[in-house]
Amino acid sequence: TSIEPQDISYFQSAFERIEAAINEANDFDPYRYLASNTHLIDVFGANLDEASNHYYTFAEIENNTLIKFDEWSYLASYQDLISSLNGNSYEGVKHYVNYGYREGRTTNIFDASNYLASNSDLMSLIGINNTDAAKHFSTNGFHEGRSLDSFDEWSYLASNHDLISGIDKTLADDHYVQNGFWESRSLDTFDEWSYMASNGDLIFAFGSS
Repeated sequence: TSIEPQDISYFQSAFERIEAAINEANDFDPYRYLASNTHLIDVFGANLDEASNHYYTFAEIENNTLIKFDEWSYLASYQDLISSLNGNSYEGVKHYVNYGYREGRTTNIFDASNYLASNSDLMSLIGINNTDAAKHFSTNGFHEGRSLDSFDEWSYLASNHDLISGIDKTLADDHYVQNGFWESRSLDTFDEWSYMASNGDLIFAFGSS
């Protein structure tokens, strides 16, 4: 039985989180603790001493954690931060605690599937892990001028007739990243002009431009 790429990504992510959990007790960081538990920012602001004291006193009881905040996704979500912080993810954590949370910045605007689908060469290099995609854009892709959204969902679906009835347009990039790329599916073999020419009623409905 072959192992699907999405299975590899799932287990890779799981192992990373397990490793982070194991190291958490010996690698406490008050910034990451606050970023992962934003209700504490409401109480303590960016006071690191208060955050540290809370962690050692209450974290186990309240089941608070250090590993919920995806610093790479946050950084990749804001190109102004990539420029000002020079792609440093830890500086991104500090920014979120000191400024981003109060500014109402969200942490997951970055669309990893769209980025990978728009830059399919990356999947052979870094796989399909969302965090790795965000890291690549923050440290390399942004400066290389890579596109965040040049994947044509409609062309992909039209070029693969079997997907039309089963895949929503909004999930086309996910399908390509998790399945289509590895199946060597076409991105754009649909001939729009031949389709129009073969269905004359469409020319009157949509024109020829």
